[in-house]
Amino acid sequence: MIQDVLTVARKEWLEIIDQLLRFKRGGWSILLVVLFLGVISPLQMGTTWLSSPLMFFYWPLLTSSMTSTLIADSIAGERERHTLETLLASRLPDAAIISGKILAAVLYGFTFAALNLAIGWTVVNVRHYAGELLWIPLPRVASLFALIVAGSFFIAGLGVFVSLRAATVRQAQQTFGVIILVLMMTPVLFVQLTSTDFQVRVLARVGTMGLEALSFRIAAAIGAIAVLLNQLAIQRFRRGRLSLDPPTDPARPRTGSDSGPNAVSSPDHANSRLSRPRRHDPGSRRGARGDAPLLRPALREPLERAQVGA
Repeated sequence: MIQDVLTVARKEWLEIIDQLLRFKRGGWSILLVVLFLGVISPLQMGTTWLSSPLMFFYWPLLTSSMTSTLIADSIAGERERHTLETLLASRLPDAAIISGKILAAVLYGFTFAALNLAIGWTVVNVRHYAGELLWIPLPRVASLFALIVAGSFFIAGLGVFVSLRAATVRQAQQTFGVIILVLMMTPVLFVQLTSTDFQVRVLARVGTMGLEALSFRIAAAIGAIAVLLNQLAIQRFRRGRLSLDPPTDPARPRTGSDSGPNAVSSPDHANSRLSRPRRHDPGSRRGARGDAPLLRPALREPLERAQVGA
């Protein structure tokens, strides 16, 4: 089982590397994000970049956003490109397939955060080197990555349900955009909907507890929810209940892309049409090859007389 999960995760990673190197799947945007977060932001913030509390907010959100992009493409994208049926035709268990996709998405977000942190740490030390290296405190790094991993697993588990119900990758990404926006608006909603006294008490409690301890507790809560979501996602991903065709809106009128000569049909429907026997009129002079007669005249004339007599 573990080997099967690693096989699927490796397959997903090879696709990620191939498409990023060819600057597909947002390759240029990834470079811009790395340039901004790993170079420009550390240069502007200076040494405070190593100890800023903002790291506990935007790093988990950015990592969750990268994870959501990959998990949406790995399920809804493969179904849209008609490559998911090839994977389902293999002997890999259903649980191994979806677990490998979730693991690849989480590692993608984790690698993105680790790469940006390493580049930012290098930039700060090069810019502000004074005879000794500047380090991020180890408890802060551990609590930060605990939030990143828990948030990534949470988004990945949620993404399985979103991707299975989405008709296209764009629809899945739009849904994820709304979810990420709501998460980003949480601090603003906290300030707007709570009283000043309550905010002061919360901040005092956080100051007493420490950001690292609070981050570990939040990561533990999110991780528990993520375990439940991923377990439900594994149970939901079953060959017998999985539709290879993207779900459509029943209220939407059928267009030329849904019906007609240019319609894209499922493989089962195509096979049924191909295996359906073609009916020919015995008296017709045209056959399956255009103008070629079905029967020679010597055989066709007695057949026509027999039909007239009947």
